[in-house]
Amino acid sequence: YLYLWGYKTLTIDEILDIYDGKSKLYPYMVLLAFDDGNKNNYTYARPVMAKYGQTGVFNIIAGRRGMSVSEIKEMASLFDIESHSQTHVDHSKVDVAKLEYEASASKNTLESIIGKDIRTYTYPGCSYNGKAIDALKKFNYDMAFSCAGRHGINQETDKRYQIRRMHVDTDMNSLFITLQGKLP
Repeated sequence: YLYLWGYKTLTIDEILDIYDGKSKLYPYMVLLAFDDGNKNNYTYARPVMAKYGQTGVFNIIAGRRGMSVSEIKEMASLFDIESHSQTHVDHSKVDVAKLEYEASASKNTLESIIGKDIRTYTYPGCSYNGKAIDALKKFNYDMAFSCAGRHGINQETDKRYQIRRMHVDTDMNSLFITLQGKLP
């Protein structure tokens, strides 16, 4: 669908440039994100995306990866690898020490695997608070994603640690409806 309709899939660098005002978001641009780092990302998403020349970001739970180190390295040669925490704990219910551990450990683990900077973070279960945002800032994350709100993305550059996303699970119709601008 994305290929046939001429969508440009964005990289993390491109989305950061948009938020930094270095480029603009135009129609038919989308950031594809896959959460958790499950084996099916490698088995199913990787070959289809490569076949159609698409890119995306794979947000990996660093402490319980479903892909092997070699698979993550291979994915990193084609796509962005970013953090989805160390243990997938609810970030709205833990103390500052645990939040800082999640931010730093996941970043260190993934950077040691892929040899590249980890720049963004996706909150587990879309849950976060001000303390979680402070932890990400302390460990130099540039941006963070949630899924708060029903209406997909937001473009408020002052809320770069609260980027809303739209979930697409097994029902692809929700993706088609959103891309066509017909949100419920």
